[in-house]
Amino acid sequence: MPENKPHRTLTDAASRRRWAALIVVLGASSMDAVDVTVVHIAVPDVQADTGASTAQLQWITGGDALTFALGLITGGRLGDLYGRKKIFLPGVAGSTLTLLMCGVAGNPETLLAWRVAQGATAALMVPQVLSIVHVTFPGHERGKVFGIHGSVMALGTLAGPLAGALLVEGDLFGLGWRPIFLVNLLPLAAAMMAGAGLSMQIPVPRFGRRVGAAGRRTAGRRGHGSVHRSPVITAPTSPCGSPRCHTRAPPQA
Repeated sequence: MPENKPHRTLTDAASRRRWAALIVVLGASSMDAVDVTVVHIAVPDVQADTGASTAQLQWITGGDALTFALGLITGGRLGDLYGRKKIFLPGVAGSTLTLLMCGVAGNPETLLAWRVAQGATAALMVPQVLSIVHVTFPGHERGKVFGIHGSVMALGTLAGPLAGALLVEGDLFGLGWRPIFLVNLLPLAAAMMAGAGLSMQIPVPRFGRRVGAAGRRTAGRRGHGSVHRSPVITAPTSPCGSPRCHTRAPPQA
């Protein structure tokens, strides 16, 4: 019927925006999944090039998981308060910056500091992914979308060690281990620009705009429960949408 055409056109446009938004957030979160595991393959090369101690190497490979776990709940809360897109895009931008700085780090202290910062930026970005999926897709489509999300995250996690081995052995442009961080700059930058251009009509809940100390304490306790003492990636599916939730952080030196 003619009177239904405008409504159908608007629905089709909204559907295209939803799937475009899904591609953007999955692209960014899959790069984050790769970053979690890619660094482990390059540990010997990082130590040989920078002279990092064993304790520093442990923090380089797992320090990001600590800041990610501590900031995860706060990142999700900020997305609820100020809008998921407004928090997702700075998270992607921060992840891009930290990857660049990790790739050009000249000593282990600088690399360690930027790896810790990388976990904090991921804590802003990752919680928004499942939130955006939840509020932009109707209930009958969420099962399919969450299945796609889980598959993409699993592939990203598995691709990390393979990509790391190829990049280190390939020694691109004589850069040694540095391309393991630099290789993700272009995809993340593309995700950021695409996300900025998308019109994600995502509602912002109306409640107290406050991130309380109790929530931060809870985050610390939950982070302590999910971040343990060994740089090992475990298999179970992460409830927060990132393999960092199961990346066990290093012991203190």
